[in-house]
Amino acid sequence: MEEAYIPVIVYRVSDGTQAMEYLYSHQHPDLVFLDLNMPRVTGWEVLRAMRADEKLRPIPVVIFTPSSPPADIEQAHALGAQRFITKPSTFTGLVVEN
Repeated sequence: MEEAYIPVIVYRVSDGTQAMEYLYSHQHPDLVFLDLNMPRVTGWEVLRAMRADEKLRPIPVVIFTPSSPPADIEQAHALGAQRFITKPSTFTGLVVEN
């Protein structure tokens, strides 16, 4: 985000268990970037838990994951994700020049 000159505070967790602990024990973030392939608790489970919780439900979720089968995209949107972005293999592929 810094390299793209977007001023944000980023909190990163290593797995889905840490993601759930963070969401339930801290001030809620303005946006969640969620990888579906996290260890321990998957991104699917985190998304379902967020949408089932009245306090977490309003937080926008962007799925940011390395694969994008059409069924995954459809399911993510059906579960309430606002966007689905396939991770590019390089940083250059991530940054879009204006």
